[in-house]
Amino acid sequence: MTNLFFNKILFVVQILIAEWLYAKRLKRKGFFALRATAGSAIIIATSAFLPTLGSWWGASLTFFFLFSLSVALMKLSFDEPWGNVVFCGIAAFTTQHFTYELSNVILSLITGGVSPLLGVYGSEILDLGENKRWFAFYAAVYALINYTVYCAFYFTFARRINEESNLEIKKPALLLLAGICLIVDVVLNSVFVYEGKPTEQKGTNTIIFSYIIYISECLCCFLLLYVMFGLVIQKKLETELSFIKRQWYAKKEQYELSKETIEIINRKCHDMRHQIRTIGESKKIDKAVVDEIEKSVSLYDANVKTGNTVLDTILTGKSLLCYKKGIILSCVADGENIAFMEDADVYSLFGNALDNAIEAVLKLEEREKRVIGVVVYKKAGLITMNVNNAYSGKITLKDGLPVTTKGDSFYHGFGMKSIKMIVNKYGGEMNVSLDGSVFSLSIIIPAYDRDCNP
Repeated sequence: MTNLFFNKILFVVQILIAEWLYAKRLKRKGFFALRATAGSAIIIATSAFLPTLGSWWGASLTFFFLFSLSVALMKLSFDEPWGNVVFCGIAAFTTQHFTYELSNVILSLITGGVSPLLGVYGSEILDLGENKRWFAFYAAVYALINYTVYCAFYFTFARRINEESNLEIKKPALLLLAGICLIVDVVLNSVFVYEGKPTEQKGTNTIIFSYIIYISECLCCFLLLYVMFGLVIQKKLETELSFIKRQWYAKKEQYELSKETIEIINRKCHDMRHQIRTIGESKKIDKAVVDEIEKSVSLYDANVKTGNTVLDTILTGKSLLCYKKGIILSCVADGENIAFMEDADVYSLFGNALDNAIEAVLKLEEREKRVIGVVVYKKAGLITMNVNNAYSGKITLKDGLPVTTKGDSFYHGFGMKSIKMIVNKYGGEMNVSLDGSVFSLSIIIPAYDRDCNP
């Protein structure tokens, strides 16, 4: 079996499997199965018949050419920009190379010498020498290592990629650097295999040097993946922060509008009450009718008074909404205790908390359970804020926050994240607890004066 026949096919199979792990949750093109199957067959056939020069540069060019074909296949099969495809390709190549080098380490330890894989990888003729009869054993060990590493890397890295991921790094130079590092790593390995001829040198120094090469390349690959996915996580956090900030500014504008609207309604209701009272005194209309009209008007003239204008605005607006929806909103709050907080922060915090509570209680079939409680008080230099409500169904918590049940997980669930960001801003702690059928949001913030001094 000449021209590295075995190695080329093995490499292609490993790369295709690794690319599938990283790209499987991305958006697919039409006839995906046909594209992927036919493309994989073509690449495997190409690897079998592609000639390879017996030198380090010839081997390097061959493997990189096959890798390029696999990346092109991903682009053909997935409806993703090139940045996403290249990212998954580099991650897959890194995973394959890590697996190969780790296999060399383990097999070298088993044989007590240089890994028998190098005899296969580096020679023009498939020859395992003295270890020929152990080929099945080595193959089984190699397969087990591959399975273990691929599973571990999937749960550690690949699972973070999904259809909503945008893997195009804002700094393409970093992606380019990752590619260069991987190329250098692979080329150095080829030089070691072909020029160093480790299988022809069985000395202790050669074995030790081989271990150093294997382990250093494993570390290089792992660090490469760690940095790449660190960038992905960083970008995701930046995107979330940007979205939350937009929500914050939207809440700020909404507060100004709500405040103005409630003030207008209150003025109109106040005037109407006087007019109704005048009509009632004229005895031209039945007193019971007048009382009923005045009661209806008084509902909209009701203004929550907590000592904090912003909190009054949000509670007044939500109380009217709750009345319309048949929800009881109970509030015991000393708003003066949170006077040090920025207006937009107060509105966003309580607005998001109450919106979530209202959405939850509306799902309850028992209308008598549609109750929301709000408590704000100060004790021992700490401000405590609680929002409690009943709920139905199952709520899953992740990192202390409820996991959204809505279809678009990216754009939903930011309400709780926004609350947490505001709480962290003031050096506080937020806790979500589920007690039977009661959802409780508890926030504790150090008490500050109006100048934000503790």
